[in-house]
Amino acid sequence: MRTRRNATTRGIQGAVALLVAGFVLVLAAPHASACRCGPYAPPLTSTGVGTATQTAAIEVPVDGSAELLDNVGNPVTTWSDPAGAGTYAFDEATSTISFTPAPGFLGSPQPANVVGYRITDRWDFTDESTYTPTVTLPAPPAAPAQTSTGNQGANQTVALTVPVGGTASLLDGSGNPVTTLAVAGQGVYSIDPTSGVVTFSPLAGFAGDATPVAYRVTDAYEQQTDGTVTVHVLAAALEAVPAAPTTTTTTTTTITSTTAPNRVASGTLPTTGASTLPLLLGGALLLGVGAGLATLARRRLAE
Repeated sequence: MRTRRNATTRGIQGAVALLVAGFVLVLAAPHASACRCGPYAPPLTSTGVGTATQTAAIEVPVDGSAELLDNVGNPVTTWSDPAGAGTYAFDEATSTISFTPAPGFLGSPQPANVVGYRITDRWDFTDESTYTPTVTLPAPPAAPAQTSTGNQGANQTVALTVPVGGTASLLDGSGNPVTTLAVAGQGVYSIDPTSGVVTFSPLAGFAGDATPVAYRVTDAYEQQTDGTVTVHVLAAALEAVPAAPTTTTTTTTTITSTTAPNRVASGTLPTTGASTLPLLLGGALLLGVGAGLATLARRRLAE
């Protein structure tokens, strides 16, 4: 009798335990769906100045992967904001998103154009989130004083520094932007607004320091800075006056002898015909022989 009662008691206790366990499972069921069993992808942000490229690194699960998503959730490696904010790119090797802002863009992309990213773990569980870059205003453009030197009559050029997406212009006397400016008595200035190259064409005969002219540089964010351009024109060298031609007069003096007609001015006897030296020697020899014979004849007469 006692054994049967104990068995009945244990059966009731088991049934109660099952009921309690079932009740706990029912209460826990709504919270079980909130359990996160995969990777977590937090929202990513970055901030940069002007057109500087910004980056954001994705934390990828071990043995997992990551990918960039466009504004509607499609996987992409590059993507351009349809509103013109800039261009996105994804480096799969480093799992890094880069954003290059368009010149003139400030702030953050429109909510409808925010890109996203997705990470996947080794068990193919995934999670997605967003990447939002922010662009701040850069410093105003620089416009230092510029100078140039050139020869008289020759054009001179000065290259101004124009920021990306910006322009440059000359300023007239009233401060109005112009592309061509004439300065009375000096010359004409012109400028290429995109490249910033200023050309000065001097008037014929002008030399010296020209009157400084003003210029303005405007960046893609409508920030402006003014500067000046000053040119110096070197005077042309004076041509050398040719010297008067030199005339050389040669005077020839003729000396006429008043003595012997055959004697020259130097006092030497002129040579006419054959040499007289052999005749003189022959005559002297004959005189000697003659004198010897005469002496011998006188001796014989004396004997």
